[in-house]
Amino acid sequence: MNTLEVIGKNAKLAAKELNNIETQTINSALELMAVSLEDNIENILIENKKDVDIAIKNDMAKVMLDRLILNEDRIKDLAANLRSVKELKSPLDEVSYSYKSLKGFNITTISVPLGVIAMIYEARPNVTSEAMSLALKAGNVSILRGSSSTLNTNMILVDLIRKAGKKAGLPDNFVQLVESSNHEDVTKLIQMNEYIDVVIPRGGVGLIKNVVMNATVPIIETGAGNNFAYVDPSLDIDKAIEVLVNAKVQRPTVCNSLEKILIHKDVDKIFYTKLNKRLKEEKVLIKADNKIIDKFEDSIPLRDDDLNIEYLDYIIGIKQVNDIDEAITIINTYSTKHSNLILATNYYTIEKFKKEIDSACVYVNTSTRFSDGVEFGLGSEIGISTQKLHARGPMGLKALTSIKNIIDGEYQIK
Repeated sequence: MNTLEVIGKNAKLAAKELNNIETQTINSALELMAVSLEDNIENILIENKKDVDIAIKNDMAKVMLDRLILNEDRIKDLAANLRSVKELKSPLDEVSYSYKSLKGFNITTISVPLGVIAMIYEARPNVTSEAMSLALKAGNVSILRGSSSTLNTNMILVDLIRKAGKKAGLPDNFVQLVESSNHEDVTKLIQMNEYIDVVIPRGGVGLIKNVVMNATVPIIETGAGNNFAYVDPSLDIDKAIEVLVNAKVQRPTVCNSLEKILIHKDVDKIFYTKLNKRLKEEKVLIKADNKIIDKFEDSIPLRDDDLNIEYLDYIIGIKQVNDIDEAITIINTYSTKHSNLILATNYYTIEKFKKEIDSACVYVNTSTRFSDGVEFGLGSEIGISTQKLHARGPMGLKALTSIKNIIDGEYQIK
């Protein structure tokens, strides 16, 4: 196992080599990687089963276990994702600005790779190939540090990917996996300013907070999705309930699922009856505040600290609010500024919500589950940024580039 210092040095050298690699070579590598995953499904499943068996022994929650498990179809999906990235247009060398100065020299701003990206993520082996492929297509080298609970799966995925990349002509260390399960090594990794240009954490609130608090390398904050929906009296009840249920249960363990519902005090009582019925059908545990707890069968009290929690489970928090201003205040205070939703038909209410909610994605009468790179037309995503600098919302290839200003002159002096 390489030390972090060796991994960092290798990555920096690989980034220099990758800078001279043509897009055609990268595309060929992505295709070979896809073929390799498809040809090694049985071997990948053997390694994945090792991780799954350990996770079951350690009592990993069922909904979290689903993230870890691979099957033949999921591995084919990983290969398909590699091919979809291959088909994306390269974001490099695009001109975003040009100017001829009064002194006669020309300024051109072009897109360039970020350099070396360190990806810190949890028990989701799909991130291994997705993050690598997007980083690579944007000309970046990646250092991957996944969860210890997916180590065997990540090791075989990275091994297959590296071999395919080398066969296509990529530098040996265009992607490296940190195999250490030592949490102290994460802190060391995110402070390796000499070798790493950007850190991207992708996971739960705890992981992201740890990276934000301890990193000295610049970070792009992603992932945590404590998402809220505001239900206005002007809503279409039946359609709105289906949106809420979809946002909660379609895949509750992901960052774009719904966690809280804020209901205006004047919403028709039939809404509560119908919502309770649908959530019960989906076996969702309801946590309701004391004003409305009697409207939800078998519900339990919603505590104040629940407003901060990303459940990532078949659990929903429901609270009554007096008006849209209270709802906006709660969302801006407690959400992670990921994806928040209004269900309403009143034009002025909707416009107020869109303007005042501080969030990467603001939804109107549409499920938050659409916060996704593919759905946004980006082809794929490396994560969903919840910050405001450089990138916000689903991040595709463009978010993995920086800029360079080229000044062409004729010996001008100032």
